[in-house]
Amino acid sequence: MTDTEIRLQELSKKVGENSAYDFQRTVELATDNLIKNIDNSFITDETNHDYVTYVFANILDRIIDQSKLKHLN
Repeated sequence: MTDTEIRLQELSKKVGENSAYDFQRTVELATDNLIKNIDNSFITDETNHDYVTYVFANILDRIIDQSKLKHLN
């Protein structure tokens, strides 16, 4: 088992197996959807990479912000 797999397994136990699976599956489906949409557009690979990087950075920021807000309440 890789370090990443071990870490994911540890985190899954902390948040709950079902919650972890549901969250991961939701993110995977959204990612697949994004890939399909981008692949069907006529943009350059560089723009494609920049856009995907922006989207994921934005999503990670939102997740972190939400978790901080929950801890403050």
